[in-house]
Amino acid sequence: SVIPSVAVALHATARGDRNGPTGTYSVAAEMSRDVANHLSANDVDVAVAYNVALDHGFGHSARDLLGGIDRYPLVPIFLNSASPPAPSFRRAATIGDVVGSFFDDRAERVLFVGTGGLTHHLPGFVPP
Repeated sequence: SVIPSVAVALHATARGDRNGPTGTYSVAAEMSRDVANHLSANDVDVAVAYNVALDHGFGHSARDLLGGIDRYPLVPIFLNSASPPAPSFRRAATIGDVVGSFFDDRAERVLFVGTGGLTHHLPGFVPP
């Protein structure tokens, strides 16, 4: 399987791992595609995930902070921090700046939530 360094989801379900929620996220697919295009136009190599099962990092955050995985439209952006090679801190900050610039002139209220696997390694994500 392929685990991209950076991906934007157009459709996503919750894996339910680590006691996380299950179901379908409310993904703002058109906006997600626009964010992916913006990243690419700004020299960030990005994959588009057409149908991805997101893990507990997304599930717990959406459930606990937003009241559910389908309560608000989301633009799920995945930075691989579970298997090498992980993006450097500088690259992650650059990606965050580019994502932020996409939303600079938009009228919508936007909440940015960052969560990640910098403190653990999940089984199955590290190549043998």
